[in-house]
This record gives sequence, C-alpha cells and structure tokens, in this order.
Amino acid sequence: MRDAIRAELLKARGSWWMLFGLAYAYLMPAMCYSYAPDSVTATDGADSAAATRTLLAFLTAVPVASIFLANWGIAKEYFYRSLPRTALTQRRIDGYVAKCVSGAVQGLAVGVLGTTAWSVSTWIILEQRHQSFDLGAATWQTLVLTVVASVLAGPWGVTLGYLLPNYWATTAAALIAPFALELPLMLHAPSIGRFLPVSTLAGVVQPPIPGLLPPLAAVAASLLWIAASLLGGWHLFRRRDLT
Repeated sequence: MRDAIRAELLKARGSWWMLFGLAYAYLMPAMCYSYAPDSVTATDGADSAAATRTLLAFLTAVPVASIFLANWGIAKEYFYRSLPRTALTQRRIDGYVAKCVSGAVQGLAVGVLGTTAWSVSTWIILEQRHQSFDLGAATWQTLVLTVVASVLAGPWGVTLGYLLPNYWATTAAALIAPFALELPLMLHAPSIGRFLPVSTLAGVVQPPIPGLLPPLAAVAASLLWIAASLLGGWHLFRRRDLT
C-alpha cells in the first residue's frame, strides 16, 4: 500500500500536467471574477472586511480546480489506456486507495496555491480601488476553509474517474458540470442545488452566497458524497474487466 501511494505521488509530481492543473488553482477564481457582473464584484462604500469578503468569495472555485487536477490522475489512465497495466503491477485496492490519497494531497496543494494567489490578486484589486485588504479572523477562516474544501474535493475528483470510466465523460463531469449544472441550480433552485457535491464544498468555504448549507451541514453533506463515491467507485472498479 505504501509503495503504491508513493508511486502515485511521484507520478503526480513528475507530470507537467501537474503544473497545468495547479495553474487552474488561480485561473478558476480569476475567470469567475472576470465574468461576474459588476453587481457581484462591486465593493464601493464597503469597509475593508466586507470588501475583502466580497472578492474572496471567488475562492469557491478553487475546489473545482482540485476536482479537475485529482480527476486527471485517473482520466489520463483512460486516455493512454494504461489502467490495465497499472492493475497488473499492484493489487486493485492498493491502487485505488493510492489514487484517492494522492488526490487529497493534490487537493492540499491546489488549496494552498489557490488561496495564496487569489489573496494576492484580491489585495491588488483592492489597492487599485483605494481600499485595504482585511487580515482579520473572518479572512483567515475563509482561507483555511478553502484549503479544507480543496482537500475534500481531491478524492471526489478521483472517484469520478472510477464512476465514469471514459476520458471525455469524467473530464466533463469534473470541469463542466459544476458550472453548467450546479451553478444554475444553485442560483435558481437553491433548495436543490445546495445539496449537490460542489455546492456542498462551497458551503464549507461559506462565501456570501444565499442558499448554501451552514458550515457543519456542508461538511457533513460533503463527507456523505465522498463516502458514497468512494464506495461506488470501488464497487465498480473491482468488478470491471480491464483486459
């Protein structure tokens, strides 16, 4: 088991796709900010704490980057058709657990990088608006919870690949579904949308978005989604014919 985990971490660290995926840790909140209407990004008349909280709300996109990067670890196995070879060199359970652990570690990296990079961008934006970046307890809480949500998102991204054993399907589910499906539901039917996987992760971060689950409920819902996906992914993977 330990060797399998070490091998997965080395594969993740040695891949240039890791750098590409880590770039998404910053690009996801940056793109969301760029396309958001002025009514969402406006901080006129707000004090430093409120202005900082408004812009840090875009950190809710960082766990999506974590899902995408962790998912790539299994998606590329389908793309290069290397999963059968991997399964022959180690027990299936070892490979499965190793990928999930690697996904969580990658989620940690994404969370730390994303919160750091977007915090710097937020500071620059507020400076340009002649406002100050607040480093109070609420800001630190948002940053820490973003990292926590990103770590939780890692195994979810991995198990998507086992639930959807197709490169294009699993990539679409990891990167497109959160914005094409969950975001519209969250905006127009929050009573339903807030229980969906990425929305529960957003609830962990607790941005100023109405309709999200409270923090503890969001963590519990996220853990339920992850547990269900872990069990479902393993059930399908151990029965799958890889020959």
